[in-house]
Amino acid sequence: MKRLFFTIVILTIILFPKEISAQGLDLSVAPPVFEIELKPPAQAKINETITLTNHSSEALELTLKIRQFEPTSQQDGTLTYLPENAPIKGENPEILSRLTILDGDKPASTFTIPPQSEKKLSLSVAVPKDEPPSDYYFSLIFLSEKEDGKETQTITSGGIGINVLLTIGPKTRASAVIEEFSAPKIVQSGPVPFTTRLTNTSRHFIYPKGQILIYNMFGQLVGNVSLIPVNILSQSTRAIPSREQVIYEANKKEPNENEEQSFLEKVSSEHPVSIWNEGFLFGPYKAHLRLALTDEGPLVERDIWFFAFPLQALIGIVIAIGLTIYIKVRLKEHAKRI
Repeated sequence: MKRLFFTIVILTIILFPKEISAQGLDLSVAPPVFEIELKPPAQAKINETITLTNHSSEALELTLKIRQFEPTSQQDGTLTYLPENAPIKGENPEILSRLTILDGDKPASTFTIPPQSEKKLSLSVAVPKDEPPSDYYFSLIFLSEKEDGKETQTITSGGIGINVLLTIGPKTRASAVIEEFSAPKIVQSGPVPFTTRLTNTSRHFIYPKGQILIYNMFGQLVGNVSLIPVNILSQSTRAIPSREQVIYEANKKEPNENEEQSFLEKVSSEHPVSIWNEGFLFGPYKAHLRLALTDEGPLVERDIWFFAFPLQALIGIVIAIGLTIYIKVRLKEHAKRI
């Protein structure tokens, strides 16, 4: 019924026109994401537990806001909140009326959490048997406002949120289009970055899993790049990274202002990439992309070719051969003189 699959960054949201200083809240929420699937035609209902923990030494007064979101770009999966009065994206414009936050057994929209304590809330979603199939994407944002008591009447507003992916089923068959699967046509050496962008043409969000298989000129499998499963919302496009890029970004040193960025650094800074972390390469290679849109399929696949020509290594080999020949010739000439 529910699967937690990625972590959403804690949100700091400023909503007031007065002089504002945004400060972090010592507040945490669990879980960071709900994936909820309800399947009419029977009446369906689910209750999920939300735990808010106040780690500070002061009591927190929180107000609940519900905001729809959509993808910000066709690259990294970042999200943009829609205006509060924006029409509901989905088949039922009244879907939020099916949602209730319970403090104990009472509906609530404001909450008080004492210092160094936690509060458990319930998220209740109920749909009737005639609810139309659709996806809805929104955040439950818990906001805190605090005046500093000074003459400037500074208000600090911060918040923390849970993203909710609500699917009213039954789900239709997943479908997607590979918008881009590319790599540099010619490389001198590895690592090799691949750009993989997938468009979800389904009515519901998908969570594709896949890999890139690399074959050499003899048809031998020489590389396997595991792609990180990411959620792709309905009718949106997203670039899919690999585990190797996460490791690469974690180990990447701080740039030196006098050093020129490498090709890999430039590409990975522009959009998520899949990295084949191989060093010495030579000749033509075929890369085969294979993605399963769900655990039951279907598969989407594509092949590309690239060529590796290690110019610097070959120059070094030629120089070494030239020096060897030169030394042998000089030794022979020296032997003749003797």
